[in-house]
Amino acid sequence: MITAPRTFIIGIDPGLRPGYAATSGPLRVRKHFQASEVVAVAESWRGMLDQIAIGRKYRIAVEGQFSGRIYSKSDPVSAESIIKLAFSAGYQAAQATHADYCLGCYPLQPSEWKDALYREGGRTRKDVFCNRIRDALLPHEAAKIQALDLTPKREMDILDAIGLAWALALLPEPKPFARH
Repeated sequence: MITAPRTFIIGIDPGLRPGYAATSGPLRVRKHFQASEVVAVAESWRGMLDQIAIGRKYRIAVEGQFSGRIYSKSDPVSAESIIKLAFSAGYQAAQATHADYCLGCYPLQPSEWKDALYREGGRTRKDVFCNRIRDALLPHEAAKIQALDLTPKREMDILDAIGLAWALALLPEPKPFARH
């Protein structure tokens, strides 16, 4: 099954150590997901900008951390950590929204984007979900991540960014952040 591409998409997994990925092309059925080709991965916004094509317009998916309870009762997190995460998500979204190559920046809640990729994905442990994304990568895409020589935790940030980009391509048009 092949679905026509909408646009190029950048996925941003915010946090204290953000992860970035850019995808393009038609959606094709893979091991667990419908996915487009991963064309770039990076640990920094500057690193992502160095890899994406000049003059090309992108839709940007950023994992939103702005409403509701972020973590379950079994995974307690301090208020300070939640504030830092929300600040980082907002900063990443603002930075992307005001770029001239941005067609729109879309906040996707963790359960929303994970459910778009995999039935009940929002209820799946992070390590299991990241393994599913890793398993769906084509060899040349996996090589891009391996070339970054990341710790397992940092690799999960990049895999989440890939998942965000894939999910935005599958979801009906979500409401973007407003531009000022």
